Amino acid sequence: MALNVEMIRSISVIHAFAMIGMFAIKNISIYTVILQAVWYVLSMIGITAGYHRLWTHRTYDASTSLQWFLMLCGTSACQKDAIWWAKSHRTHHRNEDKLSDPYSINRGVFYAHIGWLLQMPDELTQSEIDKSDVSDLEGNEILQFQEKYYTRLIVIGSIGLPVIIASIWNDSYNCFWACFVRIVLGLHATYCVNSLAHIGSDTDTNKPYDKSIQAVENRFVSFITLGEGWHNYHHAFPKDFRASEKNKYNPTAWFIQLTKALGLSTNLYERCESIKLNRSNKFDKRNYVVL
Repeated sequence: MALNVEMIRSISVIHAFAMIGMFAIKNISIYTVILQAVWYVLSMIGITAGYHRLWTHRTYDASTSLQWFLMLCGTSACQKDAIWWAKSHRTHHRNEDKLSDPYSINRGVFYAHIGWLLQMPDELTQSEIDKSDVSDLEGNEILQFQEKYYTRLIVIGSIGLPVIIASIWNDSYNCFWACFVRIVLGLHATYCVNSLAHIGSDTDTNKPYDKSIQAVENRFVSFITLGEGWHNYHHAFPKDFRASEKNKYNPTAWFIQLTKALGLSTNLYERCESIKLNRSNKFDKRNYVVL
């Protein structure tokens, strides 16, 4: 097993600063708490509506301005660039429940949660990652910009800007440390999709759509990730922009619907109940309804 030294270093530094922040923060302003909560939601929307549902699964089309917004928000979550993220996640779906899945739950909960990031992919997994086509993203100038200036965008967007805003009420010190706490919470929220949303018994509650897969419905994960935890549905219907039934708690779906109402997004793909989907045809957009 070869360790991913660069990733270990990055994750360790972020977690170390978050731990220090838990003790360094004193008399934090309620405005700073609210600011961090807003930043958490924005960064999560960047991941869920941007990295995941737009760029990985192409469940809708977004205007240039919306793509810039989602890219900047997603960058502030510190989950690497969208092209890397999408390549790994496309491999995950194409190899669901196999050891060649980059964050396979079959290798254990810790591995699926964070362990996969701490080591280099084995030969089997790397060969599957290499097969994942992201040429549709590599030609995207916004994502090229993100890839080129990723570190600078993180420093400015995830830490610098919140600290500057907090200076208005003289709480920059606390805000600086709180940024790392927020980043770590966001990271582990996303990690929970790969771990907690893939473990559970084969009940109608856990797996109402497809009992042949390991992905399950998880209310807690849905809450902390703004709707990404309805995972049995998502794996059964990966091209549905909602990633859940209409009546579920899903702020990300509501956000995408709002962008459509504002003319910022089009061609929202939704499950067609009259068509039975399976592993061979569930990735084909022609089997979905376009809104």
